[in-house]
Amino acid sequence: MERKYYIHNGINHQGPLTLDELKEIDITSNTLIWYLGLSEWTPVQRIPELHHLIKRVIPPVLGVDKDKQVQLYQLPIINKALSQVPEKKNHKRNSLVILLSFIGLVIIFSITFVFLKESFKSKNASIEKEENTKKENQRLVNKPLAAAENSGNVYALFPNGIKKQLTFNQTDSDPILLPDKEQIIFVRSEARRKVKELFFSNDEINYKVKKVMLVNVNDSRESVLTDQKLYEDGQDGTHEILKIDNPVLSLDKNYLMFVTEKYATGSELVMVNLKTGVWTELFTAEWFEQIDKEPYKGYFFAAQSIVGDKGRGIYYRLVDTTGQVIKEFSDKENLDKFKSTLN
Repeated sequence: MERKYYIHNGINHQGPLTLDELKEIDITSNTLIWYLGLSEWTPVQRIPELHHLIKRVIPPVLGVDKDKQVQLYQLPIINKALSQVPEKKNHKRNSLVILLSFIGLVIIFSITFVFLKESFKSKNASIEKEENTKKENQRLVNKPLAAAENSGNVYALFPNGIKKQLTFNQTDSDPILLPDKEQIIFVRSEARRKVKELFFSNDEINYKVKKVMLVNVNDSRESVLTDQKLYEDGQDGTHEILKIDNPVLSLDKNYLMFVTEKYATGSELVMVNLKTGVWTELFTAEWFEQIDKEPYKGYFFAAQSIVGDKGRGIYYRLVDTTGQVIKEFSDKENLDKFKSTLN
C-alpha cells in the first residue's frame, strides 16, 4: 500500500498526501513530515528518501541595520542647522545654538524612543507567535488524524503514531472521525433473541440490530445517536434498525448518510442529523455514492431495485437529492466510465 504523508508548517498540518502530491508543494529542508512509522514530526533534511523534494531557496537581500538608521538623524541635523547661522558671537547666536541643540536632542530622543518601542513590540510579537506555535503544535499532536476499526473495536490514530482504543465490544464497525476531531461516529451491532409461539412448538429467532453510536476521543464516553427507524418494519413490527450499509458523512459534514431496509420490498437512502439524531428519508437505493465534483456536486450515483423497462432488477442512475433521475446507465461499468469524465 502506498505510503501516506502529512506535512506541518508550524501552525497547520496537511494530509494525507501521496508522494506525487508532495512534489506539488513547496518543501524546504525544515518542513516537518510525518508518516506511519515515524515517532514524531521530522524535518525533510533528516529523511534521505525525500531529499529530492527540497526546493532551493534564494537568500533574502539584507536591509539597512535599524541601529544605523538612528545615527542618520543625530549630529548632522545639528551641524546643518549651525552652519546656517552667521559667525557672529552675539547673544542671538548663542540662543539659536542652544535652541537648535535642544531641538536636535528632542529629535534624537524621539527617534530612539520610537525605535526601542518598535523593537520591544516586535520582540513581544515574536515571543507570542512562538508560544502560539508551540500551543498549536501540542494541540495537533493531541488531536487524532483518523479513525480505524480492528477486531470489532474502534481506534483513534494520532500524528505521533499512537493508536488509542476507544471501544471494547468487538461488535463495532465503520468508524468516522468527525470534523471537530473530538468524537468518532460508528455502527454497533447487538444480538437479539426472540421466541415465537407456534401451534405445536416455539420457534427461536436470533438476529442483530444496529445502532449509530458516538464515542469521545478524550474520555471514551459513548452515546447513542439513533437506534430507531421512522417506521415499523423490524422484528414483530418494531422500529429496530436491521441494516446500515455504506455509512458516510454528507458533503456539508452535518449528516450521516447510509442505506437501510424499507419494509420488505427494498432499501432506501436516509440521512441522520449528527446533532439531533433526526432522520430524513431521501429515495430508494440499494447502493449510493455522493458526487463532489461539478456539474453534479451534491447529486448521487445510485443503484435502485425497481420495476423498470427490463422488468424487476437493479437500475444504475444519476439522481438528485429528491431521487429525480438525471441520467440512466445500462450497468455499473458504464456508470464508472461516466464518473471518470467528471472534473
